Amino acid sequence: MIMTVIQPDLWNQLPERYSVNYLSGGRLIAYATPDAQEEIRDFLADLRKLQAMAVMVEARMITVSSGFLDKFSVNYPLIDLMPDGDGGAWTIASGALLPGSMIGEGFGTGISAGTDEGISFTVNYYDGIEVTALIEAVQKSEDHQTLNRPTIMLANGQMGYIDVSTETDYISELEPTVAESAVAITPSTDSITTGTTLTVRPTISYDGRYVQLALEPEISQLISISPYTYFTVEEGILLENTLQLLTTSEISLRSTVSVPDGGTAMLGGLTLAGESQVESGVPVLSNLPIIGRLFKKTGIIRDKQVIVFLVTPHVVIRDEYEAGL
Repeated sequence: MIMTVIQPDLWNQLPERYSVNYLSGGRLIAYATPDAQEEIRDFLADLRKLQAMAVMVEARMITVSSGFLDKFSVNYPLIDLMPDGDGGAWTIASGALLPGSMIGEGFGTGISAGTDEGISFTVNYYDGIEVTALIEAVQKSEDHQTLNRPTIMLANGQMGYIDVSTETDYISELEPTVAESAVAITPSTDSITTGTTLTVRPTISYDGRYVQLALEPEISQLISISPYTYFTVEEGILLENTLQLLTTSEISLRSTVSVPDGGTAMLGGLTLAGESQVESGVPVLSNLPIIGRLFKKTGIIRDKQVIVFLVTPHVVIRDEYEAGL
């Protein structure tokens, strides 16, 4: 490095063949002109100053999630044709109009409709025909904000990791154990780590006024765990085996920015958004104008998750930091 930075045309030229040699034990021998040796001394002094500098990286991970749910359904669990009068002991016909099941949860906020939310009531009608109608209507919104503020101290040029994650166990393998006329299944579990990871490498400028940040945030999320069932035969016994299959998503970003000492770099735009709409109903009746809504279920879930990273480097000079203690 010295021969490349300090007077590069000077070295290994006849007749003097000036050179710089590194010996074991941290010794350096420079055979050069007096002015080149002076530059080498200054260069090495500057390198020692940089080695004595560190960077305190303050990271803020802000997660904003919002969810919206709209549900409306009408069920007719009982329709009986009854005789006139006070209702006899016999029934001509009975049945049910069940438009279908509702949608589940949102991926970001986990928004869902509880059994005790919204409006739910039953309507009964008797006049030769008994009709029982169960009406449900829910509209709901949720907002969540999460702030993680870790701080890490790194040497100049050192790579560091900030990890905010969750570990989830799942059944990954089944091992059958065969005995006399019996088979036992032993499950083996594995784990998956999801969450937010920020990789950062700070490099201080020559004058110590700026910090170059190599940033690489990564966001992983567990979408669902689904059962997977298969059958095997052990010692003539049919076994039902169920494993768990994972569905995950991952978003990563890589960027290099230069910010002043104490300045803040922002990484945004990491957005997860989704919308789910479900409509199910009774054929023909659900398509009738106006009254068709009484014979179908509708549901809408909208989810949005925005993640923003704010990274602030602070240059720490060892001598000044120790003097202030």
